[in-house]
Amino acid sequence: MSYHRPLVLRKLLQSLEELRPENLLTIRVLTLEDDEKTQQLVKHYSNELPISLHKTATLKSPGASRNVLIQTSTAEYLCFLDDDAVCSSSYFQVATRLMQSDIPVFGGPDQPLPEGDHYQKIIGAVLAHPLVMGPTYMRHTTRDPVPDITSETQLTLCNLWVKRNILDESQLFFNENLKRCEENELLNKLQALNYRLVYEPELFVYHRRRTQLGQIARIQFLSGFYRGVCVYAKTSQLKTFFLIPFVTGMLLLLSPFLPERLLYTLIFIHGLLCLKVIYKIKEHIKNISMGIWTWLLIIIIHVFFSLGLFLGVILGRTQYEKNHN
Repeated sequence: MSYHRPLVLRKLLQSLEELRPENLLTIRVLTLEDDEKTQQLVKHYSNELPISLHKTATLKSPGASRNVLIQTSTAEYLCFLDDDAVCSSSYFQVATRLMQSDIPVFGGPDQPLPEGDHYQKIIGAVLAHPLVMGPTYMRHTTRDPVPDITSETQLTLCNLWVKRNILDESQLFFNENLKRCEENELLNKLQALNYRLVYEPELFVYHRRRTQLGQIARIQFLSGFYRGVCVYAKTSQLKTFFLIPFVTGMLLLLSPFLPERLLYTLIFIHGLLCLKVIYKIKEHIKNISMGIWTWLLIIIIHVFFSLGLFLGVILGRTQYEKNHN
């Protein structure tokens, strides 16, 4: 899906045009009926690539958008890529190897764009640190070995492959009511049905990072909130690690009532963790202002994800049950 982002989508289509994978049956793009620029772009690339354009009159949620395209596809494997992703040079070679092994669900990490500025690279390095992202950090690194058992915490929807027939057999689709984390619920359901999930670090895409701290705060809050909402799914596999941001969110809301000594101790401990992360990624930080920006970035990720998670768990049961009745 790509809504009013033709300049972003162009880079993805350019990368597909350069790679020209033989096993790519159809590229399906969903856009709005009034998004003429995206429609013109798709029409331009349809001369070189097997593109199918689909239109919708109203803006759909990510889950609803992907479900529309799933229903129109006849391919053996479905590949989900964000419109702001760019495929690496070996991407389809690695994917072909995994498909030949008949792996039902697989994916890999994302990486900063090679031409991205220092802030893009800083965000990429921060997201790839376990002290910042917890068990989901593997979604953003190519350096770690393949885990023995893959879970949804290692897979990301901007780079995901699913065998088409298993969705039909299990009658599963993306949850259309979740604005974030819709793949987490789907992958947990597939794993509960004993379908094998595989994380492959060599199967990576380049992904444009948002560098506006306000946008990052909003994304992290929504990610935390809908992670909390998904706790009430029958197949929820909430890792014990998420107790840390859950408690953090609770403490943030209660901070005006906490003893000063406890509050300052918690701030001091978090400051030490931030320094450890900054030291680890120091090669990307070129000056003091970048160091301060990185510190703020880590704080924003932790604060807004934690607040979102806490509120999602507290308020999520009503919303989840309402959406599934």
